[in-house]
Amino acid sequence: MMPLYHFLIQQLREEQDNLEHVIRAAYRSIAGAKRHSGDQDIYIDSAALNLHGFYSGVEKVFLSIAERVDNSIPVGSRWHTDLLNQMTFDLPSIRPPALSRATRNVLHEYRSFRRLVRNVYTYNLDPEKVAAPVDHISPTYGRR
Repeated sequence: MMPLYHFLIQQLREEQDNLEHVIRAAYRSIAGAKRHSGDQDIYIDSAALNLHGFYSGVEKVFLSIAERVDNSIPVGSRWHTDLLNQMTFDLPSIRPPALSRATRNVLHEYRSFRRLVRNVYTYNLDPEKVAAPVDHISPTYGRR
């Protein structure tokens, strides 16, 4: 294995640890919201922030692959969507698809949620619309 890929593997392992941390935190936040209804907004804010962190971490992984393996990072106003699509490509002699199209479609929802979190005040978030993606985060994380 080339030294360049040793660095990439270490970086991906670190990001994996970070993703697992935000997943656990998101679950704890939703559990707290259920236990403490009077402070539910604080826990929902935390869950939303961790969902934001989840997709941001996934995107960091994809950016690392695009930069160090594909040697091609999307640009332009749609680069987030283009990057997600790029990870479904089979690039013969470079790499197989990093994820399936079905997983891409699920991750697209997390990407959209992240955009929502960036653009609204958290008090406008519907607790059920935050809890639903948290409920699916572990299965999503385990998909290819």
